[in-house]
Amino acid sequence: MNNKIILFINTVAQYTTAGFYFWIYLFRGGLVYGLVPAGIGLIHSMESIHNEVEYSIRIAFEEAYQKHKDNKSLSFIVFFLTIISLISVYYSLIVVSPVLGFFQFPLVFFTFFAWIYYIYCIYFLADPPRGNGEKKWIYALAFDTCIRRFFNSIIILATLIAISFLVRINLLVFIFFAPPLTIFLTKYIVPKVK
Repeated sequence: MNNKIILFINTVAQYTTAGFYFWIYLFRGGLVYGLVPAGIGLIHSMESIHNEVEYSIRIAFEEAYQKHKDNKSLSFIVFFLTIISLISVYYSLIVVSPVLGFFQFPLVFFTFFAWIYYIYCIYFLADPPRGNGEKKWIYALAFDTCIRRFFNSIIILATLIAISFLVRINLLVFIFFAPPLTIFLTKYIVPKVK
Protein backbone atom coordinates (compact mmCIF):
# COMPACT_ATOMS: atom_id res chain seq x y z
CA MET A 1 0.00 0.00 0.00
CA ASN A 2 2.82 2.38 0.89
CA ASN A 3 4.51 1.79 -2.50
CA LYS A 4 1.31 2.57 -4.40
CA ILE A 5 0.92 5.89 -2.59
CA ILE A 6 4.52 6.83 -3.33
CA LEU A 7 4.11 5.76 -6.98
CA PHE A 8 0.92 7.83 -7.30
CA ILE A 9 2.57 10.92 -5.79
CA ASN A 10 5.60 10.45 -8.03
CA THR A 11 3.40 10.14 -11.14
CA VAL A 12 1.40 13.25 -10.22
CA ALA A 13 4.65 15.15 -9.68
CA GLN A 14 5.92 14.03 -13.09
CA TYR A 15 2.64 15.07 -14.77
CA THR A 16 2.88 18.44 -13.03
CA THR A 17 6.44 18.84 -14.30
CA ALA A 18 5.36 17.88 -17.83
CA GLY A 19 2.53 20.47 -17.68
CA PHE A 20 4.98 23.10 -16.48
CA TYR A 21 7.41 22.36 -19.32
CA PHE A 22 4.54 22.45 -21.81
CA TRP A 23 3.84 26.07 -20.88
CA ILE A 24 7.56 26.95 -20.78
CA TYR A 25 8.11 25.66 -24.30
CA LEU A 26 4.83 27.12 -25.51
CA PHE A 27 5.99 30.57 -24.43
CA ARG A 28 9.48 29.84 -25.72
CA GLY A 29 7.93 29.35 -29.15
CA GLY A 30 6.33 32.75 -28.83
CA LEU A 31 2.89 31.43 -27.78
CA VAL A 32 1.73 31.77 -31.37
CA TYR A 33 4.23 29.36 -32.91
CA GLY A 34 5.03 27.03 -30.02
CA LEU A 35 1.83 24.98 -29.87
CA VAL A 36 2.95 22.09 -32.09
CA PRO A 37 6.48 21.63 -30.66
CA ALA A 38 5.16 21.90 -27.09
CA GLY A 39 2.42 19.35 -27.81
CA ILE A 40 4.84 16.90 -29.38
CA GLY A 41 7.24 17.38 -26.47
CA LEU A 42 4.40 16.64 -24.07
CA ILE A 43 3.61 13.40 -25.91
CA HIS A 44 7.25 12.29 -25.76
CA SER A 45 7.57 13.17 -22.09
CA MET A 46 4.34 11.37 -21.21
CA GLU A 47 5.60 8.28 -23.03
CA SER A 48 8.82 8.40 -21.02
CA ILE A 49 6.79 8.70 -17.79
CA HIS A 50 4.59 5.71 -18.68
CA ASN A 51 7.49 3.59 -19.88
CA GLU A 52 9.37 4.45 -16.69
CA VAL A 53 12.43 5.41 -18.71
CA GLU A 54 15.08 7.36 -16.86
CA TYR A 55 14.74 10.13 -19.38
CA SER A 56 14.49 13.74 -18.37
CA ILE A 57 11.24 15.49 -19.18
CA ARG A 58 13.21 18.61 -20.07
CA ILE A 59 15.36 16.67 -22.54
CA ALA A 60 12.24 15.19 -24.19
CA PHE A 61 10.79 18.67 -24.58
CA GLU A 62 14.06 20.12 -25.86
CA GLU A 63 14.48 17.41 -28.51
CA ALA A 64 10.88 17.73 -29.70
CA TYR A 65 11.13 21.52 -29.77
CA GLN A 66 14.31 21.49 -31.85
CA LYS A 67 12.95 18.85 -34.23
CA HIS A 68 9.52 20.41 -34.78
CA LYS A 69 10.04 24.13 -34.25
CA ASP A 70 9.46 24.78 -37.95
CA ASN A 71 5.80 23.66 -37.74
CA LYS A 72 4.64 27.24 -37.38
CA SER A 73 1.63 27.34 -39.69
CA LEU A 74 -0.54 24.89 -37.74
CA SER A 75 0.33 26.55 -34.44
CA PHE A 76 -0.52 29.97 -35.88
CA ILE A 77 -3.85 28.84 -37.36
CA VAL A 78 -5.04 27.17 -34.15
CA PHE A 79 -3.93 30.11 -32.00
CA PHE A 80 -5.45 32.71 -34.36
CA LEU A 81 -8.81 30.92 -34.65
CA THR A 82 -8.98 30.43 -30.88
CA ILE A 83 -8.32 34.10 -30.14
CA ILE A 84 -10.80 35.31 -32.77
CA SER A 85 -13.46 32.88 -31.47
CA LEU A 86 -12.95 33.98 -27.87
CA ILE A 87 -13.18 37.64 -28.89
CA SER A 88 -16.37 36.99 -30.87
CA VAL A 89 -17.96 35.13 -27.96
CA TYR A 90 -17.00 37.87 -25.52
CA TYR A 91 -18.20 40.59 -27.88
CA SER A 92 -21.54 38.82 -28.43
CA LEU A 93 -22.12 38.92 -24.66
CA ILE A 94 -21.82 42.72 -24.74
CA VAL A 95 -23.52 43.61 -28.02
CA VAL A 96 -26.49 41.87 -29.64
CA SER A 97 -25.91 41.68 -33.36
CA PRO A 98 -27.47 39.23 -35.85
CA VAL A 99 -24.53 39.72 -38.22
CA LEU A 100 -22.07 38.66 -35.51
CA GLY A 101 -24.11 35.53 -34.84
CA PHE A 102 -24.06 34.71 -38.55
CA PHE A 103 -20.24 34.74 -38.59
CA GLN A 104 -19.75 33.38 -35.09
CA PHE A 105 -21.13 29.89 -35.68
CA PRO A 106 -18.78 29.00 -38.58
CA LEU A 107 -15.87 30.59 -36.74
CA VAL A 108 -16.44 28.51 -33.60
CA PHE A 109 -17.01 25.40 -35.74
CA PHE A 110 -13.70 25.87 -37.58
CA THR A 111 -11.93 26.54 -34.28
CA PHE A 112 -13.21 23.25 -32.84
CA PHE A 113 -12.18 21.46 -36.03
CA ALA A 114 -8.72 23.09 -35.86
CA TRP A 115 -8.22 21.81 -32.30
CA ILE A 116 -9.27 18.28 -33.27
CA TYR A 117 -6.94 18.47 -36.28
CA TYR A 118 -4.16 19.74 -34.00
CA ILE A 119 -4.53 16.72 -31.69
CA TYR A 120 -4.31 14.29 -34.59
CA CYS A 121 -1.35 16.16 -36.10
CA ILE A 122 0.75 16.20 -32.94
CA TYR A 123 0.24 12.48 -32.43
CA PHE A 124 1.12 11.68 -36.05
CA LEU A 125 4.12 14.04 -35.99
CA ALA A 126 5.33 12.62 -32.68
CA ASP A 127 5.19 9.06 -33.98
CA PRO A 128 5.26 9.27 -37.80
CA PRO A 129 4.15 6.29 -39.87
CA ARG A 130 6.90 4.03 -41.16
CA GLY A 131 8.09 4.77 -44.64
CA ASN A 132 6.55 8.22 -44.99
CA GLY A 133 7.42 10.93 -42.52
CA GLU A 134 6.82 13.83 -44.90
CA LYS A 135 4.92 16.61 -43.17
CA LYS A 136 2.48 17.27 -46.01
CA TRP A 137 1.49 13.62 -46.01
CA ILE A 138 1.09 13.61 -42.22
CA TYR A 139 -1.11 16.74 -42.37
CA ALA A 140 -3.26 15.10 -45.07
CA LEU A 141 -3.48 11.90 -43.02
CA ALA A 142 -4.58 13.88 -39.95
CA PHE A 143 -7.28 15.65 -41.98
CA ASP A 144 -8.48 12.34 -43.41
CA THR A 145 -8.54 10.77 -39.95
CA CYS A 146 -10.59 13.70 -38.58
CA ILE A 147 -13.27 13.02 -41.17
CA ARG A 148 -13.18 9.21 -41.30
CA ARG A 149 -13.07 8.71 -37.54
CA PHE A 150 -15.90 11.13 -36.86
CA PHE A 151 -16.92 9.47 -33.58
CA ASN A 152 -13.34 9.64 -32.28
CA SER A 153 -13.18 13.30 -33.31
CA ILE A 154 -16.36 14.03 -31.35
CA ILE A 155 -14.87 12.29 -28.28
CA ILE A 156 -11.68 14.37 -28.64
CA LEU A 157 -13.77 17.55 -28.88
CA ALA A 158 -15.80 16.60 -25.79
CA THR A 159 -12.56 15.87 -23.92
CA LEU A 160 -11.08 19.24 -24.88
CA ILE A 161 -14.22 21.09 -23.82
CA ALA A 162 -14.42 19.21 -20.51
CA ILE A 163 -10.76 19.93 -19.73
CA SER A 164 -11.20 23.59 -20.59
CA PHE A 165 -13.68 23.85 -17.71
CA LEU A 166 -10.79 23.19 -15.31
CA VAL A 167 -9.94 26.88 -15.68
CA ARG A 168 -13.19 27.71 -13.88
CA ILE A 169 -12.28 25.44 -10.98
CA ASN A 170 -8.75 26.65 -10.43
CA LEU A 171 -6.27 28.35 -12.75
CA LEU A 172 -3.25 26.56 -11.28
CA VAL A 173 -4.91 23.17 -11.69
CA PHE A 174 -5.60 24.07 -15.31
CA ILE A 175 -2.05 25.25 -15.97
CA PHE A 176 -0.34 22.20 -14.51
CA PHE A 177 -2.82 19.42 -15.25
CA ALA A 178 -4.79 20.35 -18.39
CA PRO A 179 -2.03 19.63 -20.96
CA PRO A 180 -0.93 16.24 -19.54
CA LEU A 181 -4.53 15.26 -18.84
CA THR A 182 -5.43 16.03 -22.45
CA ILE A 183 -2.66 13.77 -23.73
CA PHE A 184 -3.51 11.08 -21.18
CA LEU A 185 -7.20 11.04 -22.17
CA THR A 186 -6.71 11.25 -25.95
CA LYS A 187 -3.84 8.77 -26.17
CA TYR A 188 -6.08 5.77 -26.82
CA ILE A 189 -8.61 7.64 -28.97
CA VAL A 190 -6.15 8.60 -31.70
CA PRO A 191 -5.46 5.54 -33.84
CA LYS A 192 -1.90 4.31 -34.32
CA VAL A 193 -0.88 4.67 -37.95
CA LYS A 194 1.63 2.18 -39.25
